[in-house]
Amino acid sequence: MNYRKSVLTILVIIGMITGIAVADYQATGQAGEYGVVMTINNNPPAVGHNMVTIAVKDENGKAVTDAHVRLEFGMAAMPGKPAIDYENTAAPIYDLYKAPMTLAVAGPWYVRVKIVRGNIIETATFDIYAR
Repeated sequence: MNYRKSVLTILVIIGMITGIAVADYQATGQAGEYGVVMTINNNPPAVGHNMVTIAVKDENGKAVTDAHVRLEFGMAAMPGKPAIDYENTAAPIYDLYKAPMTLAVAGPWYVRVKIVRGNIIETATFDIYAR
């Protein structure tokens, strides 16, 4: 009886830990007058393929759907290794923008969300750590 309870308890704990580990990574920031929410489908962001979803809101909290959104991401130079820089255009999907982001190595990365609307470019910058 006690053995079954112990096994059940361990399985519940593993399920809880796994559930926490697979929740999306999310960060909020500001790009000029725009509120930006960046969601990455891996938490923590993973070496390899990640999908980034970006929500852009105006000062009234309304979704901005007529912008061009670019994702720039990279890693600073390290001893013996050059800086890494990538860029990708985020595709508009309903009231969000989506872009793939492939992180080549583990470590600290910057992510810049550039919002182009009219002739104005606003940028929100995020720091992430890929594992």
